Amino acid sequence: MNAKIEIIFNDGSMQHPRPRGDGFPLFLGDDGVDGTVVVSGPDLGAAGGPDSLKITLEGDLLNVISLMDVDWPSSELYRMQMGQKLLHLTDNRVLQDSNGADNAAASFPFHFDIPRQILTPNGLKPGTDLVQSLPSSVHVSFDNCNYNPHHHGCRGKSNVNYRLRAQVVKAGNIIAEAARPISLYPTLQKEPPVCTSDFPGEYALSASKTIRTFLTFRRMGVLCIETSEPSPFEFHSMKDDASTTINIRLRYRPIHGHVDGIESLKPVYATVNSKLQSTTFVSVVPRQRLPTCEEADKSPFVTKHCSTHMRHKRKLRFAPWRQAVSKEGTFNRDPPSAANQEWESEATLVVEYTGDDYPEPTFMSSLVSRRYTLHMHVEVEWLGHHTTFELQVPVQVRYKSKPSSRPQEVLQSSVDEGTTLQELSDRVDTELQLRDGPPIYVA
Repeated sequence: MNAKIEIIFNDGSMQHPRPRGDGFPLFLGDDGVDGTVVVSGPDLGAAGGPDSLKITLEGDLLNVISLMDVDWPSSELYRMQMGQKLLHLTDNRVLQDSNGADNAAASFPFHFDIPRQILTPNGLKPGTDLVQSLPSSVHVSFDNCNYNPHHHGCRGKSNVNYRLRAQVVKAGNIIAEAARPISLYPTLQKEPPVCTSDFPGEYALSASKTIRTFLTFRRMGVLCIETSEPSPFEFHSMKDDASTTINIRLRYRPIHGHVDGIESLKPVYATVNSKLQSTTFVSVVPRQRLPTCEEADKSPFVTKHCSTHMRHKRKLRFAPWRQAVSKEGTFNRDPPSAANQEWESEATLVVEYTGDDYPEPTFMSSLVSRRYTLHMHVEVEWLGHHTTFELQVPVQVRYKSKPSSRPQEVLQSSVDEGTTLQELSDRVDTELQLRDGPPIYVA
């Protein structure tokens, strides 16, 4: 018998016209993956025909890093790779369970709930597992050429693939098979704000410059700009766009006590050019912490890939100046007097995501992770001066499931088939109690 298999998805979670770069249907973790498998062929229900259908949702990861020669950048010194099995969820059906089964075709609706966390082997401690978040679909390739003659360049790729596989079985043998790839974005909980001191040199939430007169270059005062991590870009199946708001504060401290009349000065204007950049960290050794850019530049086992997703330009008008209390860390904390008073002004910047594609969410796992930075070039116009500042602000990208979706915490493990849900739950509880370090985090 020559059976034909057709896999039909229910349009995915994100049903808006924004295209996907890989063209695969996009599903969100808490919404699950559902659709129908249609099996057709002559004498499908006759005696001696196929007896069952095996539907499997698979996920796997493969990282490859190649170290290049210093003198011959196109020559590969050695290659390292690491793979992981992420998902293997199976639904076995018999032909009698089909909807509308006849002698020509049978349909099998399916639905898979997606776990938020999984267990994967710990490469550093054989015999133990790591509890980690399910990584998002990722397809990146990189060629980090290093022009420093004393350092090696590297190239490689990271692929996190998910697919739905259907197999027709007869007497224990597979007689027909089909598979379709999908994109899967986990719907994770909102992470706490990034502790920027854990990532030295990567973020800048404040900056200051000295304002001088045009002719004598006499110092007039110190102008400081400050911001903080904004709310995430949040996508979900009910809308096609996402935005975030960034609060920007200016602080001005006059020198020599020139503070008279500052309230009546013209308002401050600014032009903000920003771009959203993602950094994907790829490792061939399981990690329990999110790597830094410094580690990725120095370690032969970790590298990074950066890409820009969108650019944004806005003009701002700041609120009128008002007197403020000196803030520690912004200026020197001298005893309050008329000569060292501070003045502040605020504005709110709304940044809309204008990229052509849905960006992968912020996520962390032992071998691959992704985080985002909003690079902001701010040009402040005030008192005839054009003062520029550069800020690097951490921001998260999240996906939100349908309101009726129910999250599932830890359901999948790299275990043999046949393990019961209760056995798996007990094993996860044991792993959470015995591990000697906190889980991966952004902090």
